[in-house]
Amino acid sequence: MNGLTPRRETIWKCSFVIVLLSMLVLFKNNGHAGDDIPIKTSQLDLVNLHRIVGGGTTPEAVAYPGVWGLKTIATRRLRLINVDGNLNRILPDGSLDIRWSKHLRDGLQLCKDNGWIPRIIIGQTLPSALEMERVGGGKYGPSSWVIYDNYVATLLKYVIDEWGFMESEWEVGNEMNTPSENWVAKKKPEGPLDMEGFSAYMKLYAHIAKSVEKVRGEYPHVTIKVGGPAISPPGYLEEDETRNWVLRFVDKVAVERLPCDFVSVHIYGNGSTGAETFHALNRLRQHIALRQVSAQISVSEWGVSWRSDREVNFGPISGAFVFEFVRIIGHAKISDAIFLALSEFRDQKWPVLYDLNGAPTHAMKAMQLLSSLNGLVLQCETGLVQVSCLAVQSPSSSINVLVWYIDWWHDKIETVPWNRPVKNVSISVSGIRGSDYVRSVARIISHSSNENYPRAIGEVVATEAWPVRFGGLSLGYGDYVHLTVTGIER
Repeated sequence: MNGLTPRRETIWKCSFVIVLLSMLVLFKNNGHAGDDIPIKTSQLDLVNLHRIVGGGTTPEAVAYPGVWGLKTIATRRLRLINVDGNLNRILPDGSLDIRWSKHLRDGLQLCKDNGWIPRIIIGQTLPSALEMERVGGGKYGPSSWVIYDNYVATLLKYVIDEWGFMESEWEVGNEMNTPSENWVAKKKPEGPLDMEGFSAYMKLYAHIAKSVEKVRGEYPHVTIKVGGPAISPPGYLEEDETRNWVLRFVDKVAVERLPCDFVSVHIYGNGSTGAETFHALNRLRQHIALRQVSAQISVSEWGVSWRSDREVNFGPISGAFVFEFVRIIGHAKISDAIFLALSEFRDQKWPVLYDLNGAPTHAMKAMQLLSSLNGLVLQCETGLVQVSCLAVQSPSSSINVLVWYIDWWHDKIETVPWNRPVKNVSISVSGIRGSDYVRSVARIISHSSNENYPRAIGEVVATEAWPVRFGGLSLGYGDYVHLTVTGIER
């Protein structure tokens, strides 16, 4: 018998509608599945969290206030940028006149003094001695790849022989998907997804990667890592895979069998939402696995906003963003991240860990709080989409709770929306014996509101035995707070 009975037809139609509605929910935001699925902090790995926080930063060119504070977050390396202008001229006999920049030497000295690994940005600038006239005006190069390769090898050996570094990382270029930064293309690229610009970058990467491979052969006892393309969000958020720089980068590395230890991107809270970032990183990881490239994903720059905005980049919201960034990046299985900069720039208010007076910004305060966590991660919930919490039971059985009011998952961090209402927050912590904590008073270790100093936010008391609940917390947008709760004596 052809067709369906009326009853079966009704069941089939209902099933179809249910499936269709489910698909609409899954692909609600930007066509991605699972955008509305909350990321639970109870699934965070503290070891990975500490690696993200201690991944490193970039020393500013003028001053280094707060450098000793990096030890409090177990920093393991520095990213040295704007250090590539060392080739002064080419002598008549073809040899190179190299004058090592003070910024490079200062950065290497900081690494040497503190046992940090240097990640050096190479291929960032065009040596003036190798400039050629670009179509449409401007300069491009190099005029001789042989000479340029010689310069790269000399720089690599300088770090090994003169400074004695047994481990170093080399990142090729810096945001060369930005047309003004791409000095290799014969014609200035038309935009951040220009494929001629990408091809020019890949030629640069291939030369530097092969130089690294050659030096590796000469120094088999030394660890030298190389990677790229260190790009801004348009280059990895692009849906069209044929124009997505990181996916194409992985393709070229695989096909040409080029050395590649990391694939690097830059992430800022105002450049994309957390959901967009999360899905782009997952797609990149799948592509790396598909192409069988032995490289990890590296976030070689991150911060709350790339705009020069002191209120956002130095204020409490920068601390709340640190918690949110670690939450989302941790769930994306990323462990390699480098914060933008150590200390305040004299002419820009970009994300930094210390101001020019050596005072820590809220980003640094948040990193120190995260670095201090040790013990068992518990299930912690607020019941509010925009307010997250992380609870850790220490070996002494006290509970550390971090709470923050910000939602990067759904929104870019464009500015501080002071008109958002204050949230009255109750926190629920599971996975512990409630009887040990009932009627305990949580102590507020530090709180950062819209002012830059702690203020009273109300008493926080355990109100129920199971799960343990804490009430009385009032948070404005961008606030973050650290509570400790000590169990009753038995």
